Amino acid sequence: MIRYQDCLSMSTQAGQFLSEVVNQSERIPLGKLVYFRERFKSALYQMVLNEFLSRQTSTAFTKADLARRIGRKPEQVTRWLGAPGNWTLDTVSDLMLAMGLEPRCNKVDLTVVPPKRNFDRPEWLVEAPPNLGLARPPVAAPAGSTGAATFRIDSFGLGPNGPR
Repeated sequence: MIRYQDCLSMSTQAGQFLSEVVNQSERIPLGKLVYFRERFKSALYQMVLNEFLSRQTSTAFTKADLARRIGRKPEQVTRWLGAPGNWTLDTVSDLMLAMGLEPRCNKVDLTVVPPKRNFDRPEWLVEAPPNLGLARPPVAAPAGSTGAATFRIDSFGLGPNGPR
């Protein structure tokens, strides 16, 4: 039986997280095996679902059409497309083939360390362009303060410059 706590005990830092996976002499903990199994299931499910949704919008391809092509009942296809559940490799192959596709797999070498990213702020967070009127000039720290940033809540959310 897989315990939820086993899955939560994994470190979030990539180097530590993958250390037991890439070390060929260590046994891979159950929590990490479960993590990668679920990640793979999710990737397969997303691949099939995205292809179906694409065909559904572009060619009016329906779940009934999909079911008919593989000799299944429409309610079975509805269950499959509703959640990955206990899909088999045969299920993935059948669904993709019914859409005229053959699934292919690729691999990622976990022993190759990717370049470090700057996690100072999320990629989507950028400075507001000055012409939007959202940028405010920084407020100088009060005399005698340590210069530590405090936050204020204003009409634009949190700001690093303390109270006005």
